[in-house]
Amino acid sequence: VSPSFLVQNFNLDPNKGVPASAAFVLEMEGDATGEKQFEKFILQQFTWDTLPPEVKKQMGNTKDTWKHHVCRYSIRHQLRWKTNLVKQFILDEKQYYLEVLRFSRTQYMLYPYHISDVLIKGLRVTPFKYYLEMMHDVMLAEKSYDVLPNFTAADCLRLLGIGRNQYIDIMNKVKAKAGIMNSWLFKKKRDVVKQYLPTQQIAEADVQHWWIVNVGFVSEDDIQSCNEQEHKAIDLIIDTGAKQAGQLPRAAVISLAVKGLIYFDVPVENADQIVVPPLKDFVMNRVSGDYFENLLYKLFVSVDERTTVEKLAKILDIDVTLVKQAISMYIRLGLAHKKNVEPLLPPDEPLDDIAKSVLTKWHPTWVKWAQSLKEDPSLALSPFYQRMIENDNIHPQSLPPALSSPEPRRLRPDSEPTATSSPAKSPSPSIDVSSSSQPPVAAEDQQLKRIAFLFDSTLAAFLMMGNLGDGLKQHAVTMFEVGKVPDEQMDDFLKQLDSVGTISEGEAQRYFDHAITLRNTVRFLRHNPLCKVSNSDGGIELLRAERLNSLDHAAKLRILSRSYSLLISMAPISSETLTITSQVPKHFGPVVPEISSVWFRLFLYYAAGAGPESMLFPKGHRVRILPELFADCETVTVQTWEHDPTVVPVSNLLPALNDWLQTSPVLVQANTYYTGAPPPQSGTGSVSTTAGPKPGVINLPFPIETTLVEYAASEKEYTEDTLHTHPSIKALQRVIPLESSFGFLRMKFLDNPRRNATRWVPLELHFGIPLFSIPLNRAVCEGIEKFSLFSDKNLSLYSKRSRLLALRVLDFISQCNGETVELELGVIPYPTRVVQWPPAPANTAGSQ
Repeated sequence: VSPSFLVQNFNLDPNKGVPASAAFVLEMEGDATGEKQFEKFILQQFTWDTLPPEVKKQMGNTKDTWKHHVCRYSIRHQLRWKTNLVKQFILDEKQYYLEVLRFSRTQYMLYPYHISDVLIKGLRVTPFKYYLEMMHDVMLAEKSYDVLPNFTAADCLRLLGIGRNQYIDIMNKVKAKAGIMNSWLFKKKRDVVKQYLPTQQIAEADVQHWWIVNVGFVSEDDIQSCNEQEHKAIDLIIDTGAKQAGQLPRAAVISLAVKGLIYFDVPVENADQIVVPPLKDFVMNRVSGDYFENLLYKLFVSVDERTTVEKLAKILDIDVTLVKQAISMYIRLGLAHKKNVEPLLPPDEPLDDIAKSVLTKWHPTWVKWAQSLKEDPSLALSPFYQRMIENDNIHPQSLPPALSSPEPRRLRPDSEPTATSSPAKSPSPSIDVSSSSQPPVAAEDQQLKRIAFLFDSTLAAFLMMGNLGDGLKQHAVTMFEVGKVPDEQMDDFLKQLDSVGTISEGEAQRYFDHAITLRNTVRFLRHNPLCKVSNSDGGIELLRAERLNSLDHAAKLRILSRSYSLLISMAPISSETLTITSQVPKHFGPVVPEISSVWFRLFLYYAAGAGPESMLFPKGHRVRILPELFADCETVTVQTWEHDPTVVPVSNLLPALNDWLQTSPVLVQANTYYTGAPPPQSGTGSVSTTAGPKPGVINLPFPIETTLVEYAASEKEYTEDTLHTHPSIKALQRVIPLESSFGFLRMKFLDNPRRNATRWVPLELHFGIPLFSIPLNRAVCEGIEKFSLFSDKNLSLYSKRSRLLALRVLDFISQCNGETVELELGVIPYPTRVVQWPPAPANTAGSQ
């Protein structure tokens, strides 16, 4: 925090020690997790005298602590001074806004457009100037371009024209020139950086005709630099109030924006419906975790073009004003557009009174420009304009034409605003786009629901890394960043998936297979009359589990229950990404996170009465000698908590295992066996004996049909066609709903020559639709259709059995730990003692 800010507002001398009560103010850039508990009291403007006693107690019953919390929260959340509690503690409005800008810039936050009227008119800090200073600081410190968060980088690219390639090019030039000048020191380096930065912002080609134009800080010299058309536009706004951009000459609007003499408001109304198209050229750097970025990502996965802004805010339990600010930012960055925007051109039908009013409302330069785009779409400066112009199903409301421009006049010196100026005037009633002028949303709450297919970031990464085509990569970036592909975009998504070939080489084949199975899965689930779900329109949407988790749990459940009739997970899906525990809507996948964890593997073995030799060690455990359970093994698989398993030679197991156990519980399982004498028991010696045959693995799809086929005479006689009759699977069917759900069961063939033992055992089981294998994916989809798993009868049966399974798994964990499991959302309970299969007497693990 700047020294002058501390001295003026907190009576602190920055050269002396800082009282403990003010310490967190100085740590403004640090963690803000403590803010949440006081947030509602700050926003509801509680004074110290009206705070509840228990809240005062949390702050040590000191008023200064409350003051510091209010100031810290207000600055971090870029609150408007005039309408919030902070004005009672920071009396200098200008000083407050300067501190907001300083903090926001040093934390690489987005420009606070919601208070741009004060920042531009009072402080003369435009978005261009704000990002220019930010980019200068980053370059001066020689930081990586990746330090800029995603949305901030996107806005810098929009206004400065500096993306990753341009940044690298400028830095190379700066370093080359600085090298010639040696260390002429810091001041010279600052000048060199400024030399390569732009002096004017990029023309905002994405300005839309319904955006509101406001006059910024305009001096007499600025007026002198304007041409006649620009001068008239400024005078019109000063005389009659803010205007829609489409009511002014288009060239003048863009030119004045470049000069920084006007600024735009992007109005969003309660009845607006928002569309988020596939992301194009989105900057993928990092996330910063500030309040506004978190809100932007929450809305990304929640926005539904069938849902109004007001309804969305209620579902998420977020202030509608904040939701409007975030959606306004989407539109400004070109990441979204309004579905119900006023058209720039009338429909193609013969002109009626409404169509004529559209033509007379907008300035001829905008109409002419829109007509040229319609005749030749290649002239479009932005894809969003084209979508907007082609949206002929929107019927405009009749509005009077714009006021004519008066003769130009000089700007009066006394009209220059100050930091305490009031916010910009609202548009006049004749041009106001109020919620009453929007087309009504018919029976929104009665809309039919859709099927949601849940995936994790692995799938999006495969589609991005596979070099499967630019069009598909655009959708893959959307899947990762937005976390959603709505049904309205599914036709184009399937078209891009259709272009993927079927044959590749090496690791790339894995990416191709996932793209093909995803296409087949979407086509199978979407509008399939044989798999119809009650209260569903047959559409399907893809949802990324990690992005869903950015929502509060209650808001997430409200979104899912309102918009979807059925949830289906990809299989397997990570336990750390899927935290859905609700029974509404029905979920074909892990009904609790524990079912996709290592706990469920052990539960599987106990339920089936068979499984590979396994030991689950708690975190911090110390293993002194190789457990007797793995004496015959040449290799084992080792899986740390929430990570994929790794194959490890037994000779190297002890040091690696003890190292992993310092930070995580570890599951160790038999993988391959020796054919000769048992290996050394020290766990450190080399092994020269020959390994036996590699274990076979078969993925069995379910639902599994009950048959009268006899068991095979021996374990070796089981085949892929008869393995579903294995006794261990029959035992599983008594505990796990294999006949009313779908997924796959991985069976493993273990051959221990030293014990003369061969057997098929269950290795792991996953609910959902697998995407890693084309034949397995096809078999699971055929089973869904054959057994009518989406029928009301089966959904009711599955709901009961899956709930019972969840309770059994949680009870199993409690028994293994010797205590009742305390459920914490999104957290899998750690083991508290060693658990093994097959069960054995205590102290056989060779450990303490």
